[in-house]
Amino acid sequence: MTTKIVKVTISGRKLTMSKDPLGEVVNKVTSFLKLISGGEKIVIDQTDGKLAIGECFSIHEIIGDSEEYEINVRSSPTQEALAEVYDSIGHQTLEDIFKSLKRNLNDLCLSQGQIVDFVIAYQSKWLRMDGYGTLFFFKVKERYFVMRACWAGGGFYMTIGPIEDDDVWCAGCEFRIVVLQK
Repeated sequence: MTTKIVKVTISGRKLTMSKDPLGEVVNKVTSFLKLISGGEKIVIDQTDGKLAIGECFSIHEIIGDSEEYEINVRSSPTQEALAEVYDSIGHQTLEDIFKSLKRNLNDLCLSQGQIVDFVIAYQSKWLRMDGYGTLFFFKVKERYFVMRACWAGGGFYMTIGPIEDDDVWCAGCEFRIVVLQK
């Protein structure tokens, strides 16, 4: 089976997509992210909305003024959803990472219950298990946050910060990003 590479330019940014012989998109790249789950169906089960991140995982650090927010917020129940997983490939801020996907930010957010479900269901396949982190995007009230799940010392630890955090995350950090599929 051969793979055909198709390059497209959208608003000055190159988007590279690989297509298998049947025309299915199996890989896409933004200037900051590379889709690594293309062609795989990653299902997040429906949730009852009763789980919050802090009730299931130890929060190691809350960055910036996030401490002023009640981070552990239950959500409404969610339907079964599909997720996609990306690897980082450039130097960027958190806001740049998520905006590079060219979708409404609300559509990328997982509920806290969905994050918990994903971590439990896919830790051995899609989470970074080598000291690097996996980023999840979520919303509390009208503010966007990013949770970083890291495996270290025999367990997960989580850090949470606002999307406006202007630290530059480098490609050498080798983190993954999980968002809801379009």
